[in-house]
Amino acid sequence: MSQDLSRRRILQLAIAPALLAGARGQAQDLSPTASRVFPGTDGKLVYVPDAQGNTLLDSSHAGYGGGGVPIPAVAVKETLWPVAGDNTEAIQAAIDKVSSLPLDGNGIRGAVLLRAGYYRMATPLRIQASGVVLRGEGMGDTGTVLVGTGTGRAPAPAGAPPGGGGPGGGGQPTLIRIAGASGAAAKEDTRQTIVGEYVPVGARSLTLSSARGFKPGDAVTVRRIGNQAWIDAVGMNTDAPGGRWRPFNVEWDRVVTDVRGNTITIDAPITCAIEARWGGGDVARYEDGGRIEKVGVENLRAVSEFDPAVRTGAYGNMDRPNYVAEEYYADENHFTNFVTSTTRRTAGCATRRRCTSSTAWSARSAERSGLPCRTACRASRSPAGWGHGGSRSRCAVSSRSSSAATPTRGATRS
Repeated sequence: MSQDLSRRRILQLAIAPALLAGARGQAQDLSPTASRVFPGTDGKLVYVPDAQGNTLLDSSHAGYGGGGVPIPAVAVKETLWPVAGDNTEAIQAAIDKVSSLPLDGNGIRGAVLLRAGYYRMATPLRIQASGVVLRGEGMGDTGTVLVGTGTGRAPAPAGAPPGGGGPGGGGQPTLIRIAGASGAAAKEDTRQTIVGEYVPVGARSLTLSSARGFKPGDAVTVRRIGNQAWIDAVGMNTDAPGGRWRPFNVEWDRVVTDVRGNTITIDAPITCAIEARWGGGDVARYEDGGRIEKVGVENLRAVSEFDPAVRTGAYGNMDRPNYVAEEYYADENHFTNFVTSTTRRTAGCATRRRCTSSTAWSARSAERSGLPCRTACRASRSPAGWGHGGSRSRCAVSSRSSSAATPTRGATRS
C-alpha cells in the first residue's frame, strides 16, 4: 500500500512543472492592469491619476473636524421622558433651553437626552444654535423612537425650506431640521475665474486669474459652472420624464491652505472635473455669520405614520416611465425625512451609532425605505457632518402605518 502511495506521489511531482507552465501561459494572456489606489509605506492610500489627472476620490477629509478628530463627549443638560399625546413642544423647549446656554471652550453647549420610549410628534423639531446635541438611548424597538404622526400632508411648495407647513397644506417632510439663521454669502468682489481647460477630479490646487485677494485660512466657495452645452452632451435634453435638465452649478465649501503665485491649495479635493468648454469655474471668499456648527443627532430612531390605503404598482422613472410591477405603499404625504441640515458647517446627522447623513434618499414606503437622514447642504464640504461616511455609522430609520401597533423596519440602513 505504501509503495502505491509513493508511486502516486512521484507522478504528482512529475507533472507539477507542466501544470505550472500552463498556468503561467494563461496569466501571460491576461491584459495588463494598473491599480489606481494602493496602500503606501506610511499606511496611507496612494492615488494614481489617469491620463487627464483624475484620481479616485480621497474621502479621508470627511468626518467630524475634517477626519481623524475625536467626536466630542457632550454632557447632558436636559433629560426628558415620553408622555401621552404629542411630545414636540416639550422636546423643543428642552432644545431651546440648551441652545440658550453659553458655549464652552470647545464650542459646545450640551445635550438633550431623550430616555427610551416612543415620542409622538405632530410637528418638526428645530436646532438653530451651535453646540447642541439631541441624544437617545438606542435605535432598537426598546430604545428612543420618534414617531412622526399625521397623514394627508400636502407636498411642500417648490422652494420652501424643509420642515414647514402643516397637515392639509404646506407639507412637513422633515422631522428634525438643523439650520442656522442664514447661509454663507459670497463676497462677489473677490470672485476669480479658474484658468485652464481642465481641472481634474480630486484636484486640490486651482490656478486663478489672480490669487492676490486670498490667503491661508480663507473660507471659500469653489464653483463648477454647468452650461447648456454640457446638458446637451450628456443627453439630458430629451422630452422624456426627468430627461430635461437645466444648467446648474456645483459648489464646494473649502478652506485655503496655501497660496503660491496665482495658485491656491484647498483643504479637500473637488469631486467633479471643471472644464472650460462646459462653463469653467471660479472661486470666491464668503461671509459666514449665520451658519451653525457642532450639532449632533445621535443614538435614536425615527418612524413616520403613513396611509396604508394609498398604494400603486407604478414604478415610473426616466429609464422605464411606464413600468408597472408589484403593488406597494405609495403615500408620500407624511414625514419623509428624519434630519435635514442646512446653513451649517460641521453639523450633521451623527456618528458611532448615530445616523449617517445622505443626500439622495427619499421615502417611498415602509418596505422600500423610511425616514432618511438627509443633508441639504450647498456642497460636499468636509467636514460634512459628525461621522459622515464613517464605517461605524448606522442609519436605522423606517416608516409605519398609522394603524400599525409597531414600526415596520425600512430598508435604508447603512
